[in-house]
Amino acid sequence: MTFVLDEKTRIHDLKHELKRRLKPRFDRGCRLIFRNKVLKGKHTLKHYGIKKGVNDQAIASML
Repeated sequence: MTFVLDEKTRIHDLKHELKRRLKPRFDRGCRLIFRNKVLKGKHTLKHYGIKKGVNDQAIASML
């Protein structure tokens, strides 16, 4: 699955898009983890250093 998002996109918006495209395993939603940090919804992708060209293997999600 591919996402094309601006680095100013909030984590909350990314999670919303993931929930729309994928059915979460748990009713309470999911946690996104990048470089061993849980991504907080109020921050942007840029805050965590996620930008175009970041190795997608470094991004893990728990749905």
